[in-house]
Amino acid sequence: MTDYRRPFIFAILLHIVLLTILSLHYDESTRPALQKSQVDIINAVAMNSSTAVPEKNKSEKESQKKIEPDKPMVDQPPVNEVKNEPVDEQVRLSQMQDAALKIKRDDTKRIKEEAEALKKQKETEKKLAEAEALKKEKETEKKLAEAEALKKEKETEKKLAEAEALKKEKETEKKLAEAEALKKEKEAEKKLVEAEALKKQKETEKKLAEAEALKKQKETEKKLAEAEALKKQKEAAEKKKKADLAAKEKKAAETKKLEAEKKATALAEQKKKAAEFAAEEKQKAIEAEKAAVAREASMQKEIDKYGALIVSSIQRRWIVPEDLDKNLTAELLVHVAPGGTVLTVNIVKSSGNSLLDKSAEAAVFKASPLPVPPDSDLFDKFRNIRLTVRPEGVLSAG
Repeated sequence: MTDYRRPFIFAILLHIVLLTILSLHYDESTRPALQKSQVDIINAVAMNSSTAVPEKNKSEKESQKKIEPDKPMVDQPPVNEVKNEPVDEQVRLSQMQDAALKIKRDDTKRIKEEAEALKKQKETEKKLAEAEALKKEKETEKKLAEAEALKKEKETEKKLAEAEALKKEKETEKKLAEAEALKKEKEAEKKLVEAEALKKQKETEKKLAEAEALKKQKETEKKLAEAEALKKQKEAAEKKKKADLAAKEKKAAETKKLEAEKKATALAEQKKKAAEFAAEEKQKAIEAEKAAVAREASMQKEIDKYGALIVSSIQRRWIVPEDLDKNLTAELLVHVAPGGTVLTVNIVKSSGNSLLDKSAEAAVFKASPLPVPPDSDLFDKFRNIRLTVRPEGVLSAG
């Protein structure tokens, strides 16, 4: 409103000045027409104040045109020019009205164009707002889709982790079952070996008894044969005695005595040899038993020796966690390859404390290769080592 007020006031003042100047030169007959034109000009300006500047320029030019010719007319105004002034003023006023109407039409057109532009601008802004809303909606949908995908991915990972944990649990149970089965198998094998050893011992004892009985039977048969031979010899001697008569009776008696002595000597020799054989066999059995006992003792000594070395090797590498219950006990089954390399470590009996179990297991792997005997028969005793551990250290290895 401030932009239009000043031109509007200026236009009114300008028209008032023009009317005042014109009224000085026109007679009374022309005044009504002029006043009518003045009303029309004021109305035209009031309808559209934006025409104030063009009207000002146009009015100033017309005023200059009128004022300059009127100067000589102050002294002697020509009669013809005075008569034509009302007609020219009407034409000029008509032209001014036409110009005002044109300006009004231009303003109306401009207002319509501005309204159309404003409408288009609003439509454009509306489309931009709709496009922005659609973009935000799509971004929201995208974020929701990504969140859903991430949620599904996490659920999948969780399921996979649960499946992996279940798999490991089953594998652990399987290993424990296999270890238990292996333990039972070893125990069964041990019982079979002991039974086999007992069987062999009984068979040896049976064979010795049978050999002794056979020996006694042979000795009895030999004695019977000798007795039979002696009987026959006696009969022959008696026949010979009868044949040789009394002359040979002394010789026969001496011969009989000599033979009896030889028989006694032979019998004594046979008994001596039998006794020596029996004593030798008994001694061999005793020595074999002593050798077996000595070998068993030596083997047990080696087993104890290498068991102590294994315990010491593991103990040196075991970092025992602090502040553990001294009453905790765990049992580990260690599978060892020739040369002492640790293949697997299974916790057969957990202490209930994972720190104790895991640290003991780690110590066994750190001690690999374990100090095992080079003898293959003796190494068989260390293929599967059972360890008992407590917070104060490794108690045993067997």
